[in-house]
Amino acid sequence: MRAPTPLPIARWSTGDVPPEQRFDFYASALSSSIVPLQIERRDVATFDSEMDVADLGLLSIIRQRGCPHRCYTDVRDIARAEARSFHLLVNVASSRDVGHRGRSRLAPGDAMLIAARANAAMRMLESPLFRRLTLQEIARRAGFSDASHFCRVIRARFGQTPSQVRRRGSS
Repeated sequence: MRAPTPLPIARWSTGDVPPEQRFDFYASALSSSIVPLQIERRDVATFDSEMDVADLGLLSIIRQRGCPHRCYTDVRDIARAEARSFHLLVNVASSRDVGHRGRSRLAPGDAMLIAARANAAMRMLESPLFRRLTLQEIARRAGFSDASHFCRVIRARFGQTPSQVRRRGSS
C-alpha cells in the first residue's frame, strides 16, 4: 500500500513584502484564493497576516492568522466571481465577529457556513438598481447556472420566489 501524497499547501505571509505593501498584498491574495471581495482596516500601516491554503479540488481549506480586519463582498464582487461560493468558517482561536445574515460572534470551536450566492441574489432582487435585469440574468450574476434551481434556492432560503421578492421591493 502506497503512502498518501501530501497535500500541496500554498502559503502567503505579509512578512514577505515591505510594510507599506502588506495590506494590498494580503487583499490580493485573499481575493484570489476565495472570491473577489473587499477588505478594510483602519490602520493599514501595522497590518500583518498569514494564510495557508490546501486545495482539495472541490474544497479548499484556508487558515488565516493576523490582525483584525473586515472582509465583505458586494453585488459587483459576486457578479465577478467565476464559481459558486460557499465558505465554512471555523474559528480555532479567539472570538471574532462575523457579519452574515445579521451579526454573529464566533467563539473558539464555532463554525458557520456562508452561502454568498443567495444573499447576492436577494440584494439584486431588492435593489431598484437591478430592476432592468431579468430574473435569469440576476441568477447568472449571482452564480446560478439554472433558473429553476435559483428559484428553488431563493424560495427555500427566504420563503418567497424571486418574482415575489421583486414585486415586494417595487411596492
